[in-house]
Amino acid sequence: MSTQTAAILEQVHQLPQSEREELYWQLGDSLFDKAGQQEAGDDELKATLDRRWNEITSGAVQCQDAFKVLNKIEARLHATIAAAS
Repeated sequence: MSTQTAAILEQVHQLPQSEREELYWQLGDSLFDKAGQQEAGDDELKATLDRRWNEITSGAVQCQDAFKVLNKIEARLHATIAAAS
């Protein structure tokens, strides 16, 4: 981090929370070209969501409960850690 960035960050920490939140959103918005990247990303996301919806409704894939999937992942992780110990 540059000294200039560090100085700005120090100043930001002095701001009230509401102003830091506003700055957060303003900085985030400044990272995207609203007319270009954002729309391209939106189109790609819509295409992906449409494809996934069609896969689900056609029966090509079946959804699983997220908590069950996370529990399976956690169990596999614990087993891997136990085997490595």
